Amino acid sequence: MLILMLAVVLFLATHSVPAIPAVRQRAIAVLGWKGYVLLYSLLSIASLVLVGWGYRQAPYLPLWERDPRLFWLPVLVMPWAWMLVVAGLVIPNPFSISLWRDRAAEPTTGLPAVVRHPVLWGFLLWAVAHMVVNEDAASLLMFGLFALLALMGMRGLDRKRRRLWGDEQWSRCWERRSWRAAHWSQAVALLAGLAAYGVFLELHERLIGVAPWPAGF
Repeated sequence: MLILMLAVVLFLATHSVPAIPAVRQRAIAVLGWKGYVLLYSLLSIASLVLVGWGYRQAPYLPLWERDPRLFWLPVLVMPWAWMLVVAGLVIPNPFSISLWRDRAAEPTTGLPAVVRHPVLWGFLLWAVAHMVVNEDAASLLMFGLFALLALMGMRGLDRKRRRLWGDEQWSRCWERRSWRAAHWSQAVALLAGLAAYGVFLELHERLIGVAPWPAGF
């Protein structure tokens, strides 16, 4: 458990300390932009691997009695999580994490307009669903970490965008938001996320070592 706790502290440090403007600017001045990104990426990957390894090594310490009825929770929640993550990555989104991020855009329709941070919401759903169904301390610590990071990420990105746009433009954008007239490609992206969930569901036991379906199903 000590390894997992240290890994969690390291993971939080690698994601929170660089968010401090003075620290980030100093690091960029010393390392250069490419050096900073490389070091940050390596530290993030290393700390994530350490969290996973620490979780595997942690002893089983139950905190509450397992409720078999909750085993259905991840099965029901994860389709939505996968759709949010996959669609959130491929749909342009100036507010949050996206592979196509147009900082000048001001989306008023579709997924980014209604769910500002679909990728982070997907990770939050994943973390909470697995935190509830796993009753041990290690699971609470690891999945709780990712849930906390998702919430912190949403708050931090909102504050950054609001400072960039100003209160007037920020408020105007959210007053006009709507699902209407969303491009058909967003529906395709959501369906792609659902398909990805189906594939991972079949591979879950082989990759993770735990059957995703409740016993007897």
